[in-house]
Amino acid sequence: MKKYYIIVPKTLCIDKILNQSKTNKNYNVDYFYWLVSQVLTKNTYDFEGNIENEWKALCSKILEKHPYNYKEHLRFLCSNQGTFDKILWRKEYSVGQCYSYKLSPSYFISKARIYEITDKKLLKYFKKLRPDKIVFNNKFKRRYKFLAKYFNNNDLEIDESGAIMKNDELFKTGYFDPTKKVFKQRNNLKQICSILNQEFNINYNNKTDGRIHTIITSLSKPLRHYITYRGKDLAEVDLSNSVPLFCYYILKAITNPNSNKYLDTIINQSKIKYPFKMFSEGANILDKKEVEAFGKKVLDGTFYDCFVNELSLLDKKDKDFNKDEYLKKKSMSIFNTEKIEPRKIMKKIILSMMNAKISQYKIEQKIFKNEFPTILKWINEFKKENHKLFSYLMLQTESYFMLDIVARKINSNHGINIPIITLHDCLITTKSNLDTLYSEMQNILNRELGFTPKLTKKEW
Repeated sequence: MKKYYIIVPKTLCIDKILNQSKTNKNYNVDYFYWLVSQVLTKNTYDFEGNIENEWKALCSKILEKHPYNYKEHLRFLCSNQGTFDKILWRKEYSVGQCYSYKLSPSYFISKARIYEITDKKLLKYFKKLRPDKIVFNNKFKRRYKFLAKYFNNNDLEIDESGAIMKNDELFKTGYFDPTKKVFKQRNNLKQICSILNQEFNINYNNKTDGRIHTIITSLSKPLRHYITYRGKDLAEVDLSNSVPLFCYYILKAITNPNSNKYLDTIINQSKIKYPFKMFSEGANILDKKEVEAFGKKVLDGTFYDCFVNELSLLDKKDKDFNKDEYLKKKSMSIFNTEKIEPRKIMKKIILSMMNAKISQYKIEQKIFKNEFPTILKWINEFKKENHKLFSYLMLQTESYFMLDIVARKINSNHGINIPIITLHDCLITTKSNLDTLYSEMQNILNRELGFTPKLTKKEW
């Protein structure tokens, strides 16, 4: 290891502060930056939408193992130096608790930049700190360890300069939510650093979405194009309309027990307490013809279009409803733009409605009910006690087919010759293997689902 990459506040320059402080102590600049980075990464991105400058505990038992005097360095960071305000704030000590730190306000709101650590003592410490470059939980190890090999041996790389420039462009052009753009910018840089350092965390939880989460899933979509595998550009095969598609699979399994090939397995492996009567008694609620009409629209790609048409009908029938105002308002709240793309908007809203509490999205439920009344009734009954369970079931079903069936089968057939990296409802491979992956995914899903889903190929 010759370099180690971290993120630090873009406005922070330790050298300038040291020059103004006129200190005689032998401080280490790299160590200063690393301590600050430990606090900064606590606030890379708040996925709950709560933007807070959180305290980061730095415990003495761990700090004592650092190759430099942590007390002197932290004392410096927590003190005003000349015209420079303190970099970190320290929380008052309480019995049984470690000292905690957070960024001072000026650095908290700052964009981040990547800093390269070259100090040999620190590099040696980092190597000892994390001997395993790939870290995954036991649930992943037991079920999907075969997917970990694609993160080995410096196989995954990223164009650092290209990715950083693109990240800055996204920040400036309004791609990120304005209230979170600083945190998204930091989070992307954090993921870039992880790839540069070849440190990969892989997580899987069968009690929630059942998806595999990696650096690639955490990186903003436009930046993924800068990743290569063994120097080769990547491409993906995407399963279109995955949520309504797997909803159709489940509804079909309930109304036609002969097509229930995997549903019982998915439910039992998920470790989630679903409302089981909705599976056993669902056939009493659902209309078979309606389920097949639902499936037809999903498979021919017109599922979301029918809701755009329903908006027009509602606009004519209800004098209190204005279609154009509705779409404009939704476009601003969802995409932060006045540009109206009805199908894109309705896709986002209908998916949100299907996953939301039954007390929400009343207009959208009315529209959905006009097309699929018994399906809406079944969905709402399913969500009555806990609305999150419906979303979990859709995602667990998606994950089972994409991971347990498709990815496992392709890995069994080809091994390392066709690399597979999962990204929720799509699989990633090298461009040279794109056509093979597409063909095999199509055959496997067609055979195992009992119908032909729509797949799309996309080169990065």
